[in-house]
Amino acid sequence: TPATNAEIWNDWDSALNFYLATRTRKQTSFASLSETNEALTEKAEVRPQPSAYKDYDAHPFFQLPNPLVEELEPKCASSFLDILLRRRSLRAFSASPISAIELSALLFYVWGATGVQRNRLGDAFLRKTSPAGGSLHGAEVYPILINVDGYASGLYHYSVRRHGLVLLSCQQPRSWIAEACGDQPWIADDAALFLSTYNVKRLAWKYTYSRGFRTALLDTGQLGRSVSMVATCLGLAPFSTAAIRELLFDEKRGTDVVSSR
Repeated sequence: TPATNAEIWNDWDSALNFYLATRTRKQTSFASLSETNEALTEKAEVRPQPSAYKDYDAHPFFQLPNPLVEELEPKCASSFLDILLRRRSLRAFSASPISAIELSALLFYVWGATGVQRNRLGDAFLRKTSPAGGSLHGAEVYPILINVDGYASGLYHYSVRRHGLVLLSCQQPRSWIAEACGDQPWIADDAALFLSTYNVKRLAWKYTYSRGFRTALLDTGQLGRSVSMVATCLGLAPFSTAAIRELLFDEKRGTDVVSSR
């Protein structure tokens, strides 16, 4: 027989606590834009907004080619509606490497800054292809390269500020990536994977109430859609999974669950 709502939420008890704690009520009040701006301006005088960029200055940096200058393959000329219809989640991957320009284009058009605007509350407002709550763009991405032309295998951080890769670990990902992704063996055949994280400090500076965390989930969903669309446009095989061992990924990045950001 179908499960009842009570039975479902009994299995999802922790999720239920979050859902109930962050629901709005009929009497929930929302500050106006002018009130919000005034409050944030006063706050910034005491505690400036966190940086829009995350940097690893002590690690080796590798520049990516400029996707706005170098030519991409003609397959990217497909109409947007064609790309929507072509999108599939795939679990079989070619042994051929992806090119540096394909990697660069995927990172730039999903996570890269397409524009920068001066921000009097912090260092910058970034413009990206996906929307983000408060235009704060808390998401960070860690490319895990296995078979990419011109780049050694390993775990990297994508530097939005410099549009390049920062090497964090040169350990061969094939030795651990399937285990990290819930024992899915086909993952090790992928040319590149992209671990998405979220810098909650950027978000919490503006949204001091717990409902703000829902914004991080919305932001992540927007980026996931962008990944599948851009990858399809490039003729790559997109696939996403939530079956990951998060603590294992934290260890590989050199962080733990408490300090991860």
